[in-house]
Amino acid sequence: MKIRKFMVLTAALVTVVSCRTVGDNGGYAAVEIAVTPTEGVLKMSSLYDGYEMIVPEGIVISGIADVAVTDSMLIVLGNTDSGLVSVFDRNGRYERSFLMRGRGPGEMTDVTAMSYNKVDGTVDVLGNYGMDVYRFDPATGNMTGSFSIKGSEITCARDMLPLGDGRYLFYKDLPYIDRPEYEVYLYNPTSGEFEGKWLLLDKAFADAVGFAQANNLSEHNGRYFFYSAFLDGVYEFTGDTLVQYIRYADNGYNFTEQTKEKVFSPDLMEFVENCKKCGRIWGNVDLYMIGDKTVSVYNFKDDDRYALVMEPGKAISTSYSLLEDDMVWGITSDSFFSPYYLRYTDEQYAVYLIEPFDVMEKSENCPTDNPELIANREKVKQLPYESNQIILLMNIRR
Repeated sequence: MKIRKFMVLTAALVTVVSCRTVGDNGGYAAVEIAVTPTEGVLKMSSLYDGYEMIVPEGIVISGIADVAVTDSMLIVLGNTDSGLVSVFDRNGRYERSFLMRGRGPGEMTDVTAMSYNKVDGTVDVLGNYGMDVYRFDPATGNMTGSFSIKGSEITCARDMLPLGDGRYLFYKDLPYIDRPEYEVYLYNPTSGEFEGKWLLLDKAFADAVGFAQANNLSEHNGRYFFYSAFLDGVYEFTGDTLVQYIRYADNGYNFTEQTKEKVFSPDLMEFVENCKKCGRIWGNVDLYMIGDKTVSVYNFKDDDRYALVMEPGKAISTSYSLLEDDMVWGITSDSFFSPYYLRYTDEQYAVYLIEPFDVMEKSENCPTDNPELIANREKVKQLPYESNQIILLMNIRR
């Protein structure tokens, strides 16, 4: 699963309108959680109990966008001269790349999303402007199958998640056709049929407002989740339907549908200014499952960003204004995007992408006498200037 630097874009994303009638959640009881901005320090040791620091070697990767972890491989999405997807062993040694950029057979002009299909053992890639899905065997780099959604109402999907039974969930953030469109679709490539559509896309909102975010669709411990900024909670695909897993309680801080209607303006910057003044949290993005918790990042007032840790089993949440790495480099940061950029989680690991220069820069303002932290800082200093980003695997505390 996937913390990225939050930015306001000029194109749209999300909605908070459900195609389900109010109160209809398929008999599924959503957990109601209130969010209150509070000052505090999120220590990495409260989430993790160990780590691996891996520097991919053997090929230069430009702009790592995603990482997936298996027992024997690190699968990395990023630009190289040999392909858009690269495979490394667990020590960071380069093995192979595949999926060339281009318009020919088996090529893609761009990649929108990548997901490791645990059931089939394939790397499934969504690209060509969110219209094609290619499936690869990471052990060989060979393409094993493909299908296209071009021309359907989910053309230009933003994210994709294989369900392991041959079907896929897709997330769509922008309207493209002159009829109702939805945020989440269930698609069966074998039959070419939509088997479900949920969360009606608010087209006026989507055309005006956009926020960079990652990990909209995610799998965790055999369960499938959906989340997007300004949504009224977290949703889970269960059985053959989408139900609300977490509902944000209206405690005066949570961003509700009524709040959205009050602050909404088709002028993007005016909308942002209205959000800053509304007294509610806003732009809650990049939600990841970490053990029995969720972690995301939100804005409150004038660009003050907080980490939000929710514990659905206890129906509670805690907000934090600082991140303290008390395990690897001993850095305290008021940014939840630098130098620790959360990109993926599964049942065992949370994977962060780290820019070596950012570690060195922030270390100067965070003195330490801990021998392990000092040794880790020295390892970063010794990396060559052209080093790839560090892949930091944090062992999730159980």
